[in-house]
Amino acid sequence: MFSNQTTTANEQKKEQDDRDIKTTMWNFYNQVKLNKPHTDMTSNFFNAIPVRQKQQFNSSTKRILQLGVSLGEYHHNQYYSSSTRSIIGYDCSQTAIDHVTQKGILGRLVNLDEIVEDGKKHLAYQALLEADLSVPAEILIIRTLEYLSPEAAVLLIISILNLAKPNTEYYFETYSEDKSPEPDIGIIFQRRLQPGYIASFFGPRTDIQFLSYTITHNEEQKEDDAHSANSNNTITERLVVKKI
Repeated sequence: MFSNQTTTANEQKKEQDDRDIKTTMWNFYNQVKLNKPHTDMTSNFFNAIPVRQKQQFNSSTKRILQLGVSLGEYHHNQYYSSSTRSIIGYDCSQTAIDHVTQKGILGRLVNLDEIVEDGKKHLAYQALLEADLSVPAEILIIRTLEYLSPEAAVLLIISILNLAKPNTEYYFETYSEDKSPEPDIGIIFQRRLQPGYIASFFGPRTDIQFLSYTITHNEEQKEDDAHSANSNNTITERLVVKKI
């Protein structure tokens, strides 16, 4: 009995240590982005999807919820002067949250990897997510899932599927490669996701309408793209769906 309790305590400490390391690295990553020219991943995403979906997103008055908001450049550039959009951004980096808050975005300091167990496992921020999805929203998860633990990624996707209201739209992008996509600042535990990973959660559902879906191999990256690497074996998956 005592041995089992010790093992559980050690596992919990290791999980917390891993989260602390990730948070420290993401703080450093965002500080680097603030101090040198870089490519905004969300802007790249909207430049890559069909024009119709981009125009629909930009003309909407729905709430925007971005999970892994980083510095929030796209929203600041597009909507800073708009009073019709509520923009919420989750991120584990205090540097990111401080920055987006100054730009008029409601920043929430949330570790998307954190899971709690009280009878069954769920996201530590489940109640917050439920409150933020109390109205139809546009949910953006751009190059975030591949940095989460497998368990946290699954729980997050299932949660936003079940919690979101009808007419909610989801915008996903994952970018996978053999090596860490952050060669200048160290490993941030990126996972390689198989093609079709995101779509597999939505395909079986009857309340989901597919609007746009592409998988691109070895997509050319811009030189200042912080998420690019030297590997030629890359997969970019983009998915836009709507809950009906």
